[in-house]
Parts: sequence; C-alpha cells; structure tokens
Amino acid sequence: MKPQLAIVARVDRKASEDSDRVLVMRTLLSEGFDVKKKALEDRVKDLSALAEEMPNFQIKNFENDGVVCFSRLVTFGKACVWVLLDVCENLQAFTQKADKKFITYGLPVFALVRSDSAMKRDKVHVAVRALGAWDNAMSALSLEDAAKLFDLDCDFYEDSPVRVATDTASRFYTSALVAPGSAAFVSTCGARESDRINTLVKVLQKASDILVRRWDIAMASVAEGKTKELVA
Repeated sequence: MKPQLAIVARVDRKASEDSDRVLVMRTLLSEGFDVKKKALEDRVKDLSALAEEMPNFQIKNFENDGVVCFSRLVTFGKACVWVLLDVCENLQAFTQKADKKFITYGLPVFALVRSDSAMKRDKVHVAVRALGAWDNAMSALSLEDAAKLFDLDCDFYEDSPVRVATDTASRFYTSALVAPGSAAFVSTCGARESDRINTLVKVLQKASDILVRRWDIAMASVAEGKTKELVA
C-alpha cells in the first residue's frame, strides 16, 4: 500500500520538552501491537528496541547529520499513514540546516510541533495551525474536526511556525521540515502529560481517517505548493 498522508515529528534526543511528542509518535509507530515495555530514557535505543518487535519498521541512521529516522506505514481506519519520527542530537542545528533529504514532500502532513503556550490549563488544549496558501487547509480542518468530535478544547490559528517566503531555508520549510502546501501543525498543552498524549493519539488517528475522505482536495494543495520556491 502507498501512504495517503504523513504524520511527522522532529525531536531532540534529550530535551524534556519533546517528551509528549516522542511518546505520541511511539504509540503511533507501534499501531496494531500491544507494547507493554516502558519507554527507555534513551530515545534512540528505545525506538530501536521497539523496531525489533514489529514488521515494516524502518530505521535510517544519518551519522554525519546527527539524526536517526524511524518510520513505519500504518493504517488508521481507511487511512494508510506514513509515520515518521526524526530523533536529533541537536534539534536546533538540524532544523536550521533544513537539508532537503529530510523534507517531507508529496503528501498531506500532520506535523507535531512543540507548544509555545505558557498558559496553565486544567484541560488539554489542542492548537491547530495553518497559514493560508502556504499550508494545507484540508489537513488543518481534519485535525480540527477530529478534536471537535471528541469535544476537546481546540483553537485554529492562521499562522504556522515561522513559515515565510524567504531565502532562509529553515524558515521556508519550518521547524517541522515540510514542503509548502502540505502541512497543518498541531500541538497540545494543559492537563497531565498522559492526558496530552492520549488526546493527540486519538485526534491524529481520527483526523487521518477524516482526511482521506478529503484527499483529492488536500493533494491539490500539495501540488500547488510545488510552485513555491525560496526567494533568492
């Protein structure tokens, strides 16, 4: 089967603020398997051990770039989804470089990003971001609809993580390293870590199923994004 969309996250190997996203992606990567082992502190070792327990789990080690890529093709409902997690020795340096071999092209994308909210909330808050013609409206709407289906606190923001037409590749492709026209960005804050993780997992699974019903429109935006280039 070919993937119809991608769920991506780029995380630091040690940063505590990436803990939520790592555990969400770990759950998505192990779809279809009952993983009882507690996550190891070393993220690369943990995911490498996880890969040994299930089929079609790919690992690519780019030593010169300081990143290990973990990916697996899974299904959520009727959606065939490419789940991709990059674990970086230095996330800031990795995203600043914005090497094209790590950019996600050709698919609608749900990109998990760090929350920038400092608000204290008792309930989980889901933030969905997409910037007009530069991102993917159908991806954003699918995330928002999934959150509303579960009666979650969800807001849509018409900005993406510093997506601008610029000669700086890291800002053009954003911290998530996604092509123009392809992505919507999602993050959570509030409540407990376990609540945030469970919320994101179910929202992403349901949003994937919703998006494939709007796939033609989502892919039109992906195609349009191919015309956008860095401004020299």
